[in-house]
Amino acid sequence: MKILFQVSESEKIPLSFIAVANMASQKDVENVIAVYSETGIFGVLKNEEKNVSEILSNPKIQVYACGVAMKANNLTEKDLASGVRVAPISFYEIAKWQKEGYIYLRL
Repeated sequence: MKILFQVSESEKIPLSFIAVANMASQKDVENVIAVYSETGIFGVLKNEEKNVSEILSNPKIQVYACGVAMKANNLTEKDLASGVRVAPISFYEIAKWQKEGYIYLRL
């Protein structure tokens, strides 16, 4: 099973770290992608480095920042926590991942 989380609200950031880690710990889950968009973008900045690095320590997990949200908030890749990738247009990437068989969950 492949899981795709979209975290689009800043108040859901703390829950997202728990949910992503818990999902990745399941034996039948192959891969987890977490995309931080809209106000959720603040969950993948350097000030969240500790939390992001904890989930990224699991090889099943990939974390992405939405490029559109970055631009809207005047953020660059230098502002992101280490290991976070950029999805230039996250809605497009989300659609592609769903087409590849990822199960979409929005927090």
